[in-house]
Amino acid sequence: MSRARALTQNASLACGAVLAVLVLAEGALRVAGFRPERHQTRIRLTNAADLGVRANALVLDCYPSDPAGSFDVDLADAAVRRRYEAAGVHGLERTAEFPHALEFRYNSRGFRGPEFPARRPGVRRLVVVGDSFTEGQGAREADTYVRQLEVLLNAREPGSWEVLNLGWRALDLPKLRETLDTALDLDPDVALFGMVLNDGERSAAFDRQWPVLNDWIMVRRPPESPSLLRPRLLSFVRDRLETSRIARDTTRWYRDMYGPANAEGWQRTREDLRAMQQEARRRGVPLLVALWPLLVGLERDYPFAEVHEKIGRVCERSAIPFVDLLPALRGRPSSSLWAHPADWHPNALAHRLVAEAIAPRVREPAAPR
Repeated sequence: MSRARALTQNASLACGAVLAVLVLAEGALRVAGFRPERHQTRIRLTNAADLGVRANALVLDCYPSDPAGSFDVDLADAAVRRRYEAAGVHGLERTAEFPHALEFRYNSRGFRGPEFPARRPGVRRLVVVGDSFTEGQGAREADTYVRQLEVLLNAREPGSWEVLNLGWRALDLPKLRETLDTALDLDPDVALFGMVLNDGERSAAFDRQWPVLNDWIMVRRPPESPSLLRPRLLSFVRDRLETSRIARDTTRWYRDMYGPANAEGWQRTREDLRAMQQEARRRGVPLLVALWPLLVGLERDYPFAEVHEKIGRVCERSAIPFVDLLPALRGRPSSSLWAHPADWHPNALAHRLVAEAIAPRVREPAAPR
């Protein structure tokens, strides 16, 4: 047999083997019913004119599933639906695919929870400022770290603490500085800023790079339409490549937010933290900054530990008491702390662990009036 013919036969055998492997892989994926994992994000309904109206509003965050059994409003129940219809909630007909819901009731100031009470002698007041992690997106109000902080503080000193939640979803710096001013107007003994890595200021150019599909908080990847003709193997490979690209780009975006690529925004963030400390000090209120980790990579190499250290150093140089919440959550499976597979806000377990980490630090600067 000539050398050329032998090479041709070997090439044919190799191609046949590769083809056989591909066919087997395709068959295995079809038998397993493989489709790229996608989850619909939640929808929001309100009894107000629109979702921009928060004062005295009732809002439902509605999810397609409830893997952890933590969404306590069952909109598949006709009696429950009638109750919300009577309360004026619009769009309930949209919830056939989103029957699992959480209720948000906002007070006259637009913050989640009851009206803020007048000061009571002998009761220390903690005000908590932050974004959706503080408001408690994905968690019942009773399960938020704000409410659990109140329980923990009063467990040692019954009736001695009240904790007010001034969390407001989607707010970042510098708007959170304004929220702190509102909180300080409530005459607190201690103020807490529950910071999240997406709170940092961003230049206009940097903000345009925001990772829209998955920002490590909300997952917005659209589902892939099923088709008998579409190769499952192609979907598998494409999904893995896309997932890897999104993870790389999102991780880089957060790291760059606190570095030279966003130098202008990072400088303003540092100034915001110093200004918050100065205003709190001017009013005689101790300010504590507690930094939440993003709920990704906690079980292995958390990708933003260096960013936590940078923010911690800024607080240290500005004499701002700082609590890094990463150790409270590190080592746990990240998904065990998610509100939902498409909503990576903290669930009740994450909120409890964070409250336990913060409570001892809150007690330090507070003295009864």
